[in-house]
Amino acid sequence: MILKPLIDSVDFSLMQYLNKRLIMPPQKKQYLENLTKGAEGERHWEGWLNQLSNESIILYDLTLEYKHTIFQIDALCIFQKTIIAFEVKNYEGDFYINGDIWSSASGSEIKNPLLQVQRSESLLRPLLKTLNIQLPIEYYLVFVHPDFMLYQAPPHKKMIFPQQINRYIRHLNNIPSKMSRAHRDIAEHFIY
Repeated sequence: MILKPLIDSVDFSLMQYLNKRLIMPPQKKQYLENLTKGAEGERHWEGWLNQLSNESIILYDLTLEYKHTIFQIDALCIFQKTIIAFEVKNYEGDFYINGDIWSSASGSEIKNPLLQVQRSESLLRPLLKTLNIQLPIEYYLVFVHPDFMLYQAPPHKKMIFPQQINRYIRHLNNIPSKMSRAHRDIAEHFIY
């Protein structure tokens, strides 16, 4: 059950509107391209999560705050005995990891998305504790673009690659889950 649907961000909607009416400088056009690519990736992941057949609650595009620090979660699924959060990336092409440094095939360094996941997870855990939510959480970095490849990826990290998505959705569908009013209350904490 989707309690918070995926909708375009205000930034994305505004940039699309301005792009139709103004000649934007290259930096703004690049920003719009990045927003477009991100929105496409989130829509792609939404399509996969729509295939869940067991009872769960899905919330998209959450902006949360813990101790005056704001963080964002692309998708969050509440199951009977666990909460699973996802950071979605729609990177295309070849990427490399060297230690904590991520780079594209052209050699351009990019922000390490695992750091974003670690930051969000480190804020989500204590937030759940303050809300007295006892469910354990899992946090995954999901790459949805079929033409994405990451070299030297550490095997112990919680990353889901395009070729693993089908199998991962089957895994989620095998999680026994029965929703109750308490689960809906948990979801409402995140929405309001």
